Amino acid sequence: MTPPDDAHPDGPEHKPKARCGLGFSCALMMQQPGLLPGDCENYQACGAALDYPMGASFDLQRIGADGHRTPWRIDRTGAAVAMLLQRGAPQTLEDFGLPALLDDLGQAVATLHQALAQVQGYIAPRGAVVVSERRGGRTRLRLVATGRPFLGARGSGRVRVIHLGDEQDERTRVARAGIERRNRLDDAHRLATAAWTALQNAATLMGAPLDRALCDQVGDDVGDGTLIAGGDGRPFRNGYDLARTHPGGGDDASDDDEDEDQVLVLVDPGDGGESVLMTRGGHQRAATARLDRRLDRVQATARDLALALERFAPPGVYVAPPACEAHRYNVKRPGRDGQGNAIVRTFWYNKLTSRQPIFAPAQEPHPVKVIHLSKDDDPRNLEARRGIERRNRLRRLATRLSTARAALLQAQGIVDSLVTS
Repeated sequence: MTPPDDAHPDGPEHKPKARCGLGFSCALMMQQPGLLPGDCENYQACGAALDYPMGASFDLQRIGADGHRTPWRIDRTGAAVAMLLQRGAPQTLEDFGLPALLDDLGQAVATLHQALAQVQGYIAPRGAVVVSERRGGRTRLRLVATGRPFLGARGSGRVRVIHLGDEQDERTRVARAGIERRNRLDDAHRLATAAWTALQNAATLMGAPLDRALCDQVGDDVGDGTLIAGGDGRPFRNGYDLARTHPGGGDDASDDDEDEDQVLVLVDPGDGGESVLMTRGGHQRAATARLDRRLDRVQATARDLALALERFAPPGVYVAPPACEAHRYNVKRPGRDGQGNAIVRTFWYNKLTSRQPIFAPAQEPHPVKVIHLSKDDDPRNLEARRGIERRNRLRRLATRLSTARAALLQAQGIVDSLVTS
């Protein structure tokens, strides 16, 4: 494979034909279709770019879309970024759907808060179940809880059992409905926790050092998988039950510990079983408050993530397109050693390649599949590899945001079912 002319080991003066030493498209920079580097007024500076030290600046001219000529002073790193933005098919945050995903998350949290405010009816305490016992030939039902969350019938302190009667008793119906509300709210809380965990992981991804990618071969990214629903309606990703995970604070987090407090509610005695259980049954109004607090955390983390995203990929940095990779390759050329013996020299270079011709050409009349990046320490190579790492992380970020959105939408469906039931 022939190396790029601007990286020829013997220097630019031996190039068979003129090329921009910084890799720009002269036609695009000067707004002159078909302009070749040898005819560009910047060639005297760009063509000798390899003779400049790394810290040197270049005084160039460029013409904007409005036709105005402006001077442009730039160093090699700035020139590398500008070249990739000009020719490398750069991506934006919108190309990954990230702004829309963040908006969807905010809307889902707001909708859940509104729905929670409309949840009514008795909610059984955590751990409470309906059990049956047979006495004197009759089956009686009781509401039994761990600890002593219930009030005694005559103000006799806290108890762990409330007698409900038989299956037709109104108190039994209300108790079973209260347990179902509690279970659904617990499921919604687990889903909100899964969303929060996905956002925390996304924030960690945005904060990791970027240049670690420069040590490895950088290629196209593999996604994190998609969120799917398991047989019980809970979300799974790659076979893992997200609804049951709570690293950093899930069902065992500190904000859940205070939810065992019961709230006494004044009710109309004519409400029958509902009034008994709302008064004595340890009604868990805090169950909705627990989910509210978790949603607040989701919202705060999403806001922090939006700010981190602006710092990670602000305007003016290069983000590589999909299906492109950075490759290192070598070229062998005949030469002689210090004693005059014939040897074969090996020169290593880098290139940005795509499966399709998506890159703007430096001087060819059609899009190309390759942008030459020169040697390992050349800013063009370093910035291209950073652009690939940014792309890979943004793709993973989009997957995590989609996971969080799907979890919140499932939680929204659960809470909506409580409002309409």
